[in-house]
Amino acid sequence: MNDKMWGVFNAIETSVIHNLPVGYQLTVFCGKIKLRDIIIQAMLDCCEYAYGQTADKKSLRAHRKKDDNNEYEAGDAAKGQLQRTATELNDKNQVLSKYIRDNYEIEIKTPAFEKDFLSKRNRQPYSINDEELKELKIYKDIKMFDVLLNKQFLSKDFLNPQFRACSEEYDRVVSNVIKEINEESDVILNTLLLYTIEWQYYFDFAYELAVSMEKHGFREIPDMYDRLTAFLYQPTITTALKYFNYNCPATVTVMSRAVKIRRLFTDDIVTMHPGPDYELIQAQFLEAIYLINLLPISIEYEGKVLRDWFVENTDIEDWASVCSEYKIGDVFIAEKNWTNKRIRYAKNIYKEMFFDYPKSR
Repeated sequence: MNDKMWGVFNAIETSVIHNLPVGYQLTVFCGKIKLRDIIIQAMLDCCEYAYGQTADKKSLRAHRKKDDNNEYEAGDAAKGQLQRTATELNDKNQVLSKYIRDNYEIEIKTPAFEKDFLSKRNRQPYSINDEELKELKIYKDIKMFDVLLNKQFLSKDFLNPQFRACSEEYDRVVSNVIKEINEESDVILNTLLLYTIEWQYYFDFAYELAVSMEKHGFREIPDMYDRLTAFLYQPTITTALKYFNYNCPATVTVMSRAVKIRRLFTDDIVTMHPGPDYELIQAQFLEAIYLINLLPISIEYEGKVLRDWFVENTDIEDWASVCSEYKIGDVFIAEKNWTNKRIRYAKNIYKEMFFDYPKSR
């Protein structure tokens, strides 16, 4: 990171060490999670927030005009396909938001891709930024997303060779995106893109879980639904800080996941028997997620709440330095070896976690 961002890092570290109860710190940081992991993730989230607040949004038509040097990308067919993809993902987002509203009584961001309701055109075109455009394009390029979201993977008619072919395509496309992160202009957008892919679809995490199951001889993850929910998408987290009489929100709402931190617990999720020992490591992860969401809105830096300070005082160079430090490529396995057992285990994982989304139009 650059000197400016290291200054922010040190300020967060000092605030946490001096303000959080010592007993709480010993509980959360006595195992695999380090304070540094939490701070870097919180800073990445601040960068993502600042980018989202400041990035220009344009219609798909306007984005298309930028691609005039690429005949395919600039064509009406490509624009129409991206528009259909945005509509499909919005449909699925509505299903997810309704599920969370009904079961947890909280609201999440919906729709996933917004329309320009102030447009003079009756059709109300999608209004998206460059990162959202990359997300739509990569969904179009990787068939695996459609296979997972529309539950083709769970069908008896979807054979293992088909799944392996989709996985190879996924690995190839993601590897190309990771290589582009070496280019400064792509550091931010590609890091945020890959981060979004892994926390929303958790394909590489599912692979690591399946590998661990095969390695340790576990046909099933103990208390699988509860464990996977905690590590993949549990939307409300209640903190143990309330037991230390610490003045903070008792519960936070969160959708995103710390994709690098959760990898530390892969074998624990698979192999640990239910009981206090497992409950402690799961609690440590959830407390880490809690802190990652608390710090940006509770710490003041140079007279501003940290998240707002990022919006007003950071730029593309600062965000790129944080993204480079984060090293999102560490999350992905370049060439997966899907044995029949691993595919079967992965099916069970997605069977527990995926919703009854509407089929593609």
